[in-house]
Amino acid sequence: MQSSRRKSEHMSNVRIIRPEFTYHSLNTTGAEECNKIRAAFSALLSEVEQTIPAGRERSLVVTKLQEACRWAVTAAAQKPENQEPAK
Repeated sequence: MQSSRRKSEHMSNVRIIRPEFTYHSLNTTGAEECNKIRAAFSALLSEVEQTIPAGRERSLVVTKLQEACRWAVTAAAQKPENQEPAK
């Protein structure tokens, strides 16, 4: 009981949001970079759809491509040179 109380006290004391969890407003360069990433994944998905028959395996490929695209876009968005200056 004491341990969970300490954890909740710790969580209530946390006021700073780390950069990894904040919204990143992209500048023009950042938006273009993210669009290039999305276009590359879109092209790959089109190739996969033409090559691999519909089924569980293709569904897994699609899911993993979506995940990879999200991580790639997140990485691009976290680059300081791709962000709008803080106001």
